[in-house]
Amino acid sequence: MKAAALHRGVTINGLAIAASEDGLLDYYRANLIVGPGSFAMEASSFEEYPRRIRQKLLREITKQVASAE
Repeated sequence: MKAAALHRGVTINGLAIAASEDGLLDYYRANLIVGPGSFAMEASSFEEYPRRIRQKLLREITKQVASAE
């Protein structure tokens, strides 16, 4: 799947919730994250998730707006 996304020029970012499974951020980086400027972020808990998803979305939107100019 990762190779197919890379071949098609798709960028995949991720937000792992550390409390849900040990080593999840490492798994995201090794198996999911792909493409130019791709990144993985971590929320330490489900309670932190709303703040971190907002940061992730702002980072993605800001990147797209900046590259369109």
